[in-house]
Amino acid sequence: KRQYQRRVHGSIPVDLSDFLRPRQVTIEEFGGKWLPCAMEAKDVVPGLANPALTSTRLEQRFHLKTVQIIGAELCLIGVVVGLQEFILVHAKCEGAGAVLTVRSRLQPLSDSLIRLIKSAP
Repeated sequence: KRQYQRRVHGSIPVDLSDFLRPRQVTIEEFGGKWLPCAMEAKDVVPGLANPALTSTRLEQRFHLKTVQIIGAELCLIGVVVGLQEFILVHAKCEGAGAVLTVRSRLQPLSDSLIRLIKSAP
Protein backbone atom coordinates (compact mmCIF):
# COMPACT_ATOMS: atom_id res chain seq x y z
CA LYS A 1 0.00 0.00 0.00
CA ARG A 2 1.38 3.37 -0.99
CA GLN A 3 0.93 6.43 1.14
CA TYR A 4 0.92 9.85 -0.35
CA GLN A 5 1.69 12.95 1.54
CA ARG A 6 0.21 16.25 0.51
CA ARG A 7 1.16 19.64 1.71
CA VAL A 8 -1.02 22.65 1.59
CA HIS A 9 0.51 26.07 1.80
CA GLY A 10 -1.34 29.14 2.89
CA SER A 11 -1.86 31.45 5.77
CA ILE A 12 -4.41 31.78 8.51
CA PRO A 13 -4.81 35.27 9.95
CA VAL A 14 -4.53 35.34 13.73
CA ASP A 15 -4.38 38.14 16.22
CA LEU A 16 -3.76 38.44 19.94
CA SER A 17 -7.38 37.69 20.81
CA ASP A 18 -6.91 34.16 19.38
CA PHE A 19 -4.46 33.53 22.21
CA LEU A 20 -6.39 35.21 25.03
CA ARG A 21 -8.44 33.23 27.52
CA PRO A 22 -10.65 34.60 30.30
CA ARG A 23 -9.48 34.13 33.87
CA GLN A 24 -11.71 34.22 36.92
CA VAL A 25 -10.18 36.42 39.63
CA THR A 26 -11.46 38.54 42.48
CA ILE A 27 -11.21 42.33 42.41
CA GLU A 28 -8.49 42.04 45.07
CA GLU A 29 -6.45 39.70 42.85
CA PHE A 30 -6.98 42.08 39.92
CA GLY A 31 -5.71 44.97 42.05
CA GLY A 32 -2.69 42.92 43.12
CA LYS A 33 -1.74 42.38 39.48
CA TRP A 34 -2.20 46.04 38.45
CA LEU A 35 1.18 47.38 39.64
CA PRO A 36 3.34 44.42 38.47
CA CYS A 37 1.70 44.75 35.04
CA ALA A 38 3.30 48.15 34.53
CA MET A 39 3.45 48.30 30.71
CA GLU A 40 0.47 50.48 29.83
CA ALA A 41 -1.42 51.52 26.72
CA LYS A 42 -4.26 54.01 26.96
CA ASP A 43 -6.75 55.32 24.42
CA VAL A 44 -10.31 56.48 23.93
CA VAL A 45 -12.54 54.01 22.09
CA PRO A 46 -15.74 55.41 20.57
CA GLY A 47 -18.96 53.43 20.85
CA LEU A 48 -18.27 51.91 24.27
CA ALA A 49 -20.52 54.18 26.32
CA ASN A 50 -22.53 51.55 28.22
CA PRO A 51 -20.58 49.52 30.84
CA ALA A 52 -22.72 46.36 30.53
CA LEU A 53 -22.53 46.35 26.71
CA THR A 54 -18.81 47.14 26.85
CA SER A 55 -18.31 44.17 29.17
CA THR A 56 -20.21 41.84 26.83
CA ARG A 57 -18.37 43.08 23.73
CA LEU A 58 -14.91 42.74 25.28
CA GLU A 59 -15.71 39.32 26.71
CA GLN A 60 -17.09 37.93 23.47
CA ARG A 61 -14.69 39.47 20.96
CA PHE A 62 -11.45 39.44 22.97
CA HIS A 63 -11.99 36.49 25.35
CA LEU A 64 -11.61 38.57 28.48
CA LYS A 65 -13.43 38.06 31.80
CA THR A 66 -15.21 40.89 33.57
CA VAL A 67 -14.00 41.10 37.15
CA GLN A 68 -16.27 43.90 38.31
CA ILE A 69 -18.52 46.71 37.08
CA ILE A 70 -18.99 49.71 39.36
CA GLY A 71 -21.05 52.51 37.89
CA ALA A 72 -19.41 53.62 34.64
CA GLU A 73 -16.15 51.70 35.28
CA LEU A 74 -15.26 48.09 34.67
CA CYS A 75 -12.25 45.81 35.09
CA LEU A 76 -11.51 42.83 32.84
CA ILE A 77 -8.69 40.29 32.71
CA GLY A 78 -7.33 37.66 30.37
CA VAL A 79 -4.30 35.43 30.13
CA VAL A 80 -2.19 34.78 27.03
CA VAL A 81 -2.08 31.06 26.26
CA GLY A 82 1.46 29.68 26.18
CA LEU A 83 2.97 32.74 27.85
CA GLN A 84 0.77 32.73 30.94
CA GLU A 85 0.96 36.53 30.87
CA PHE A 86 -1.97 38.47 32.29
CA ILE A 87 -3.58 41.36 30.43
CA LEU A 88 -5.66 43.73 32.52
CA VAL A 89 -8.20 46.19 31.14
CA HIS A 90 -9.81 49.12 32.95
CA ALA A 91 -12.57 50.95 31.11
CA LYS A 92 -14.30 54.15 32.10
CA CYS A 93 -17.39 54.72 29.98
CA GLU A 94 -18.15 58.37 29.45
CA GLY A 95 -19.92 60.34 26.77
CA ALA A 96 -19.92 58.47 23.48
CA GLY A 97 -17.02 56.15 24.30
CA ALA A 98 -14.69 54.71 26.90
CA VAL A 99 -11.24 55.53 28.15
CA LEU A 100 -9.42 52.19 28.07
CA THR A 101 -6.27 51.39 29.97
CA VAL A 102 -4.60 48.09 29.09
CA ARG A 103 -1.76 46.80 31.25
CA SER A 104 0.55 43.79 31.08
CA ARG A 105 4.19 43.02 31.84
CA LEU A 106 5.04 43.30 28.12
CA GLN A 107 4.50 46.57 26.23
CA PRO A 108 3.80 44.86 22.88
CA LEU A 109 0.90 42.94 24.46
CA SER A 110 -0.66 46.09 25.89
CA ASP A 111 -0.19 47.99 22.62
CA SER A 112 -1.56 45.13 20.52
CA LEU A 113 -4.74 44.69 22.55
CA ILE A 114 -5.59 48.39 22.60
CA ARG A 115 -5.10 48.54 18.81
CA LEU A 116 -7.32 45.46 18.32
CA ILE A 117 -10.09 46.86 20.50
CA LYS A 118 -9.93 50.22 18.78
CA SER A 119 -10.07 48.69 15.29
CA ALA A 120 -12.83 46.15 16.03
CA PRO A 121 -16.17 46.70 14.32
